[in-house]
Amino acid sequence: MESRLFRSQHLLGQVCNALPLQIRHIKKHQDTFIITSVGRKFHTYSAAKLHLYSTSEIHPSEITCLIADPRYVYTACQDGIRVFKRGIHPESFHPVADVRLLMPFGELIVAVARNSLIVLERDSGNVYLELPFASTFKISCLCHPATYINKIVLGSEQGSLQLWNVHSATNLFQFAGWGQPVTCIEQSPALDVLACGLANGQIVLHNIKTDTTIMKFRQEWGSVSSITFRTDGPPLMITGSDEGHLVVWNLETQRLASQKEKAHSGPVTGLKCFPSEPLLITSSPDNSIRLWIMDDEMSGVRLHKFKEGHAAPPNRIAFYGDSGTTILSAGKDSCLRAFSLEAEFLGFSLGKALFNRKQAKKSTKTERRIMPEIVDFYAQPTREGEWDNIVAVHSDLREVSTWSYHRRTKGAHLLLHERFQKNLKVLPTAAVISACGNFCSIGYSTGHVDRYNIQSGIHRLSYGQPTAHVGAVSSIAPDSMNLLLITCGDTTVKFWNFKSGALLDVYDCGIQPKLMRTYRENAFLAVALTNFAIVLMDIEIRRVIRTFVGHKGGVTDMTFSPNSRWLVSAARDCSIRVWDLSTASMVDSFRVPVVCVSLTFSPTGEYLATAHQDDVAISLWTNKSVYAPVLLASMDPHAEPELLQLPETSLASPSADIPVEDEPMPAQFSSPAQLVDHFITLSLLPEHRWKNLSKQDIIRERNKPKEALKLPEKAPFFLPTIPGLETTFAITSTEQQADKDAGAKSLRMFAALSPFAESLETDEQTKENAQRPFDILAQLPISQVETEIRRLSPENGGSPKMMLRFLRCLAAGVEDGKKQELLQSYLELFIKLHSLELSDGVHQETLATVSELKRKLSECVERIENLVDQSLSVVSFLKHVAL
Repeated sequence: MESRLFRSQHLLGQVCNALPLQIRHIKKHQDTFIITSVGRKFHTYSAAKLHLYSTSEIHPSEITCLIADPRYVYTACQDGIRVFKRGIHPESFHPVADVRLLMPFGELIVAVARNSLIVLERDSGNVYLELPFASTFKISCLCHPATYINKIVLGSEQGSLQLWNVHSATNLFQFAGWGQPVTCIEQSPALDVLACGLANGQIVLHNIKTDTTIMKFRQEWGSVSSITFRTDGPPLMITGSDEGHLVVWNLETQRLASQKEKAHSGPVTGLKCFPSEPLLITSSPDNSIRLWIMDDEMSGVRLHKFKEGHAAPPNRIAFYGDSGTTILSAGKDSCLRAFSLEAEFLGFSLGKALFNRKQAKKSTKTERRIMPEIVDFYAQPTREGEWDNIVAVHSDLREVSTWSYHRRTKGAHLLLHERFQKNLKVLPTAAVISACGNFCSIGYSTGHVDRYNIQSGIHRLSYGQPTAHVGAVSSIAPDSMNLLLITCGDTTVKFWNFKSGALLDVYDCGIQPKLMRTYRENAFLAVALTNFAIVLMDIEIRRVIRTFVGHKGGVTDMTFSPNSRWLVSAARDCSIRVWDLSTASMVDSFRVPVVCVSLTFSPTGEYLATAHQDDVAISLWTNKSVYAPVLLASMDPHAEPELLQLPETSLASPSADIPVEDEPMPAQFSSPAQLVDHFITLSLLPEHRWKNLSKQDIIRERNKPKEALKLPEKAPFFLPTIPGLETTFAITSTEQQADKDAGAKSLRMFAALSPFAESLETDEQTKENAQRPFDILAQLPISQVETEIRRLSPENGGSPKMMLRFLRCLAAGVEDGKKQELLQSYLELFIKLHSLELSDGVHQETLATVSELKRKLSECVERIENLVDQSLSVVSFLKHVAL
């Protein structure tokens, strides 16, 4: 689906969700691949560089389960189970609804749906076994013990475990458990031993063969969310908690080896050790995957690589600079990020907003160090290499933070006026940076507007006496020349002298303004009002020149197109509308499933980026008018816009997890020989095969050698010669006889007819075989084509009959309308070579055929001219018709 102007492109910043990641080692590529779920699709990353390798097709609903084995990837959503072999398109589908847990089991698939356990055949999808469970045993996890054929272990929320034989559908044994819900079960490197994680943070290594507990551990950071074992060195067990911590246990000493606090900002749901490698991969609902390396003697973990996006939905996005390749985004996770449109790995994070970075490294209470979420920011790239060039407004925080894009970090300044040192209720509402990059202007909820030097953080000027507005300042906008500062609040828009702070003009909107955006190049100012209307003002005359009405909810954000032709706005009614500034009309509109909280137009005009409520990704839309003409007529602004789905992550790269078998190539489309009888077609041969056919004598003259060929001065030693003044070869009688035979043979070959001549010597020509002579000529080199047409005359071995039939074939080809450029070149060469024979008037029948050919050529030219004139008239009418 797409609107008039925009087509969905792809998503940015989506890495994973709460489902545990899976790993697959592919021997063909000598690489391990990481699979994560991102809603209705799953991503495959290469562990070598954590680059996105492939994306699956879109599922009809959210993926609820994701599991993988060395050959297949299994997913489950609301309508059933899908099996992927190549990681892109499913190989099979099994309609099992509401699947909560999934596990591959050889050629079978074990699924837990509602209160029953279902075993399916992987290829056919037939139900192999279905076991109902009572509410007293609600399955929370499952595992297949190594070497236990046809057996699985089920953990429950009640705390007990059961061992089942799938083949005989028999409950072999029930384990009493440890009085806590079982959150995860993992097979240990030792046979018969399983590691069970409990909700109270306890980890139990239990021998299921003897029903004995070998050892117990306990972590103090919440329940156990995941467990894995290292297999390449020391006997280590790594566990993850729902608070984001990683704990390494030494199984030999039965002690804590090391711990990594806040490895993720959310629960560690995915935790896998690479087979026979000191690498550990983790995932979390904080939208990040992290690759850890265990290479020290203390069995600690060190962050090796990571890939992440916003852990919480972004509140504000904006393109940075004039290249249109970077999008800055600030989210509810108090983090400022840069996403690249050129390559995914070029994106980076400017860090998380901390009150004091030096103290943060020493402190252990992370929650107190982090500043509140960023609700708005403003970036100015003019002085990015010299000092901070980004200011950010935080929720429920008096200070405004500064950031440096060049150094990719938070700055040292927290801007706050002295008058607010004891006022805990004041909050900043808007902040901007001047076009020169030297000053930052901040508006507050008390109506104050202050200007700071962004390099030093010193206060320079206050606007208004004593405040700029009676109520809170809604928005601030600078101009391009540092002459004006525009503020809006209460019900007015005020224009201030930037340097002196004097009030120049006031425009009363009558309604409280909510948001304000400027287009510096032509002094346009767009103001969104609380009654859902948008007014466009000219900064020079300071009056409203356009009014746009149509939104049914509060406007959340606005942006101008780079050429100032359109104004794009988003509102709480989930609509995005495009307003044409010259005609004061709406030219495009569409709805999205989730409210758009921020949007920005690319400086190059190629893309529109949108951020949506409760969505950590940034949606990218392509501007179709950049690549093709788009017809834009005015639309009814009160009509209901069409609903469009948000873009999905896409990658034009095939999956290479499993070698793809040779598949038959699809049949290629071949156009018909003739579309309509009134049209003509060409032969599709290159120009050199027909364009210079009548100029072969000129080409031969030009290519003739300038000097005569020189014969060798001395004959080869093995040829006998006759003594004398001149060198003469001694030819034997046998050789003389051979020369005579060769000469006779060459005469016989010359006397034989060529395939082209034979096609002309056949009986009466019909429409079906009239093209056969030309098909033969089309396969010959142009020099041989000239020879064949030259031999048609009686003087060169031909006959009047052959010339007559060649002309009849030309007439039939002109009437048929096929291979017209070849026919014209052959006709031109024929007239050039045989014009004397035709002008003698000896062959009256030939002259009559020439007259008939001339008539058909005139009719063909007239028919084509009429079609061309008709087409030109239609195009001219469509270009000038009133819309």
